[in-house]
Parts: sequence; C-alpha cells; structure tokens
Amino acid sequence: MKVHSLFCLLLFIGCIVAEIIQGIKLWNKKPISSNNISDGIFQEFESQGQSKSGINDSLRETYSKSISQNFRHSELVKTPPLDNTELKYGQFLDRNKLNIENIKHEDEEEEENDHQFPKSQRFNNIGDYEVHKTEVFVDGDPLTSDQLTMTLLSNISNINVTLQRSPSSILMEDMDLMQLFFKRGKLKIEKEQLPVDLHQHSQHFFQNVDESVIVSVRPNGINDIHVEGMVSDELFLLPPGGSVRHKRSVEVASHTLWRQTTPVMVLDEIMGIPLPLPKETEESVNRVKRHALNAVPYIDVEVCVLLDYALYLKAGRNLRDLAAYMLHFWHAVNLRFATIQDMRINIKLKTVGVFQDEESQLFLKNNMLQGNKRIFEARHALSDLQRWLSYHYRDFKKFDVIFLLTGDDGCVFSGQACEKRVTGVSYVGGACRRHWLMGALNVAIGETDLVFRGVFTAAHEVGHLLGAPHDGESGAEMCTTNSGYLMSYNRSDPIKAHRFSTCSIKKFKEFLRTTAAHCLWNRAVEPIPYPKVLPGQQMKLKDQCYNYVKGEPCEVSEFQCHHLCCYDEKRKYIFTREQPAVHGTDCGRNANCKFPNL
Repeated sequence: MKVHSLFCLLLFIGCIVAEIIQGIKLWNKKPISSNNISDGIFQEFESQGQSKSGINDSLRETYSKSISQNFRHSELVKTPPLDNTELKYGQFLDRNKLNIENIKHEDEEEEENDHQFPKSQRFNNIGDYEVHKTEVFVDGDPLTSDQLTMTLLSNISNINVTLQRSPSSILMEDMDLMQLFFKRGKLKIEKEQLPVDLHQHSQHFFQNVDESVIVSVRPNGINDIHVEGMVSDELFLLPPGGSVRHKRSVEVASHTLWRQTTPVMVLDEIMGIPLPLPKETEESVNRVKRHALNAVPYIDVEVCVLLDYALYLKAGRNLRDLAAYMLHFWHAVNLRFATIQDMRINIKLKTVGVFQDEESQLFLKNNMLQGNKRIFEARHALSDLQRWLSYHYRDFKKFDVIFLLTGDDGCVFSGQACEKRVTGVSYVGGACRRHWLMGALNVAIGETDLVFRGVFTAAHEVGHLLGAPHDGESGAEMCTTNSGYLMSYNRSDPIKAHRFSTCSIKKFKEFLRTTAAHCLWNRAVEPIPYPKVLPGQQMKLKDQCYNYVKGEPCEVSEFQCHHLCCYDEKRKYIFTREQPAVHGTDCGRNANCKFPNL
C-alpha cells in the first residue's frame, strides 16, 4: 500500500513539472503583434508565388492602421501567425461518411501527409468544403452606421465590398421556437419565445444585393467583431468559434472562409398542381387584386421552418445555435427575392421547429431506404408530410409556407431504384393551401447543412410555392431552360444565378391575382374579398387523376368521394388513394363530394 501511494505521489509531481515546462515554452514564444498578423498573410501569399507588389500598398497601409481602431479588425492579438496555424487538410470525403477521426491534429499527421500535398495546399477539407483561415476588416461601426466596407484576406481570395444595412429583419415580432418530440407514445409540441438577443442580432445584417453578399456584423468586445454569412455563391464566412456549430470541423480562434467544392446546383421535383379558375372568378379576382398590387409594392410570406433530427444532431442538440443559423440562412434566401425590382417579396420567419427524435418525424423515418438510413424517397416523404401537417392542422394553420430542412439526402424512384438525386421537392402554387383533403400543399422539403448549403434550393422551392415553374416549362416558355436564372437548371452565370427571370416574376404576379394566394392578401392596403370556390371546382376529377398518374378517372361515381380511383393507361393498372377526391368534386348525377366541417 505504501509503495502504491508513493508511486501515485511521484506521478502527480511529474505531471505538475511537465505542465510548468510547457508553460515556460509558451511564455518564451515571440509575442504576436498586429504587424505579425498582417505579415503572416503576406508571407503566405509569397509562399505561393505571389509578391507583395501584387497587393495594393495603400490597401495594406489601410489594413495596418485599422487594426487599432474600434470595430475594424476581427482578430485578437492572441491569435498565432498564419504560417504557424495552417488548418490541416483531410481527404475529399462524402459528408455522410465523414468521421471526426479523419481530422487529426497537426503533430499526428505531419509526416503522414507531407508526401501527399505541398505545404502551400494545406487546408481543411470538411466533406464538400475547403476551410481557409481569413483576416476580416470592417470599416465603420455596425451599431450606428448604415453602410460598411468589408475586406477579406485569405490564401484563396481577396474581397472588398461595400455593404448596406438590411432594410428590415426577417423575424416576426412574435416569432417562437417549437420543440417536437415523442413521449409516452404521443407527439409533444412545446413552444417558447425567441431569445431577445437573437431579435437584436437580426438588426445587424448588412447586404450587397448586386454582389449577392449577406452577413451579420456584430461587436465582440472592445476592439473585435464577428462577421458571419454568405460572401458569394460558393464562399461562406464563419466567425471565431462558428465552426463549433459544424461538429465535423476543426475549431480555430479566427474567422474561416468555407469554399464549397461541389457545384451549386438545384435538383428538384415539382409536384404539379393544375389550378384553373372559372373565368368569371378569375376576372373578378383580377379586378380587385390588380388595385391592391398597384397600391402595395410588397408582400410578406410568413414561414414556418422545420428542422429535422439529423440537423438537430449535427448542431449538438443546441436549439439556440440552430435558431441563429436559421436567422442567417433565411436572410440569404430573402436576398434572392430582394433582386426583384418592381415588387417586394419579403420572407418572414414566424416559427422555427426542431424535431428532437426520429419517432416524431415518421414522414422521413418511414421513407428511408433499406440499407441506408440517411437517404429518403423525397416524393413519398412530401406526401406523408402533407398528411402529417393536416393531422396537426391546429399547430400549423397560421403559416403561408412550411419548409422542412433536412440534413439527410433525398432521391426519387426511377424504375425499381431510387437513383435520381434531388435536393428539394415542392408544389407549384402551393403557398396558402394549408388544408386540403389530400394534405397541406403549402409545403416544401430542401436539403441543407450548417454552412449555408441549401440556400439556393430553399429560394428555388419557395419560388415554386409562389407560383413560378422552371424556366422554359409550361407557363414560362419565353425563358429558356438554360437561362441561368434561379428557376432554371443552369448555374453558369454568377449574376443571373441568384436572380429571378422575367418569366418567374410574371408568374409571381399572376399567382397573387388568384384565390390561391388569399393568405398573402391580408398584408395588402385594403381587405380583398375572394369567392368561396370549392377545391373540386378548381381541380376537376380528371385533373386530380392526371396530377397523380397522368391517367383518367376509373369512373365518375360516389365511390370517388371515398377513395380517389384513377387508371394509369401507360402502366395498365388502377391507382387508388386512401384519401377521397377533393371537396366539391363532381361525382355524377348533378352531385358533388361534400364533407362535413369543411
């Protein structure tokens, strides 16, 4: 026993001595000054074959002077020089297979990776991203100035841009957080008010619409700021500690610029809804609505954002971090609509809901592929989500649009295999349609991560919900499929890619003149009456069958009021839904399907 106690005492003393030696080594290191930090950047450029003369001398002088001024420089003097703190790289890894073990400390992989890449190429690859340490300079006071100048310096890009304060917050004053979880065999929904500091945070967003830049700029201490947001279509800026939100990342005490290494594409499925209005109804609505549109240059789209369990886990089960990320994400989506010149469509967040277990989101869980629980069939998931929302109608009846963001991957079946990749799925003209018999139609699903991937998809799918089809397709034939605009499949033009085409804007206006857009009318200058047209009068029985199987009704009879029955002539089979035809559908003998309490 005495020998054991003596051994423990010696081990304890040895640990203390080791800590003292390590502290002496750190104390003797060269202190970091502002000049050291600036020189570190230029040394990094020179190591890659770039001379100092390649950077404007007057700019460099401005950067050096700004370090000592309030709200000018984002780095603390504790930050080591860039050449001593290069972020390590890993392999280009699939984001679903990335394991934290793939990201090693510098001393563990120094010898292992030296022979694979030259030193100048060392950075951290996190799934679909490269991560680069970045110097951030902001000229102006984010608390009082309506205009700032932001400069970013990194080893991949130098950016200088003028920013204007965002004209309004995307948060509703009564916005709340919703927690959804399964307990004792039942779904529980709990709500709480958004923290006050996030409302304050929303007042400090700055943007450049032409350059597609949207960032939050916040003081952090006396001489420091934190900047976060989208810098371009493929560059995203995170503040010191911001990488903690992305649990697969290497944490560093500086700003980091994340560059997406995969193409920015929107691969989506449209669940088409034919919405012909009776001619006399359309004319009467147009007459009233035209006056309102001439008087009101903008509309607010009140959105409920639902975040799936995968995102909840990726954020370390931190609700506040997810809410803060949504603040940035939807500001970026809203910036796409801000490019429209002759009308304003404003995204307004009313609720952010988070699923905290898989049992509470059966519409995803039940549609995961066998053998891969991170890939789901998107169309089936959307259909199940529609019914889920109708079942929980009381909790979701007040929203214009409901958008589910998922950290998993979607696909659609092609034959027997689910091999067609999709990043989003939605209904064209589905906004405001909160409760149809077939389920809510004001819903979309889009993929994202915690570093702004998915902003294009979200803007694209909201565009569908507000009535815009793809460019070049029915209703937008005047714009080509390869137009390069946001509602096309082409992303070759960086300017057009975050803007809506004239065809899309035209379809937005047309949609707002229909009864389908009634929930958006309450933000108009005067109340706008709209006729009570039954859904079955807008969507005939043959239209409903064409929407599902591109076939004809099995028969026109009372049976359709119990189960919608359609015949798929191409595949030679009868399609029968569990749900009936919609309210008001003609079922023969001068009668229509009528349901109580509708």
